[in-house]
Amino acid sequence: MKIGISKQTAPLVLASFSCFLGTGAVLSILPLHLLNVLHASGLRLGLVLGIYPFAALVGRLLGGWSADIFGRRRTVTVGLSGACASAFLLLFPLTTLELFGVRLLQGLCQGALSVAVVTWMMDISKAEDRAYSLSVIGAGVWGGTSIGVLLGGLMNSLHFSGLLAGLSALIGIPALGLAEKPPIISVEKSTRKFIPTSALVPGITFGLGAVGYSAIASFVVLHMNLQGASGVTVLTTFSFTVLFSRFLVVPLATRIGLQRAVRPSFVLATIGLIIIALAHTTLWGVVGVLCVAVAHSGLWPALGSLVATRASN
Repeated sequence: MKIGISKQTAPLVLASFSCFLGTGAVLSILPLHLLNVLHASGLRLGLVLGIYPFAALVGRLLGGWSADIFGRRRTVTVGLSGACASAFLLLFPLTTLELFGVRLLQGLCQGALSVAVVTWMMDISKAEDRAYSLSVIGAGVWGGTSIGVLLGGLMNSLHFSGLLAGLSALIGIPALGLAEKPPIISVEKSTRKFIPTSALVPGITFGLGAVGYSAIASFVVLHMNLQGASGVTVLTTFSFTVLFSRFLVVPLATRIGLQRAVRPSFVLATIGLIIIALAHTTLWGVVGVLCVAVAHSGLWPALGSLVATRASN
């Protein structure tokens, strides 16, 4: 297994980092902006906070199709451009409905980008290096998210977070020119399956495991703040733990077998989510997200590498 980030793959990691830095910055301040500035509550609050993960799911499906039909680079570029444009929209005083539209666009673009970057990385990685390559990409995603959450909390302004997110996404576009070119893959539109059979079971499995991540990313700040705890601290802990667990958990899981780690990961994630649901202090919130973060960090490389291997056979 190759360890480290090569000069060919580093631009892809940078592109992910630059995009998800903005994601983290918005995540940490959006719930408080909706509650304290727009006085949103009930269904309106839930829709704006919850639309992003659903949009990201649709974006991943569209991104996989686009990456095969139109190419990895073009899909990543469109994703970064859309993320940049939607972030700059946050500079304006938006209503709740308008924020819903912005978050919808952000989820679609960032979901499409993430899939295209992963497939690009798989194209230029050897089969035995794929699990680690997924961890490296994950480090870019979670490195950006972690620092973004921290910066968003410090700025305490949705407008400034939007500016940071827009400028950050711009950096990733020229960086793509330095990445190793993916091989040209000819795919007939008439024979292209929107959801390949080989990805169905692992995809559903990961989707079920990612429900906890979506809940934390969307609602943990608001949930912990309502308990009188620090939601930003809990979310920051979650992001940094996923980041560092990529380099600690994945090598260990690789030794015992990545697929063997899936069931223990689900058990650990369940325990963590129960702790978060019952938590009334920052400490217990941190304990809960530590469990979910460690579990989540192993699921993606395990199931992602399985899909990549099946799809290439």
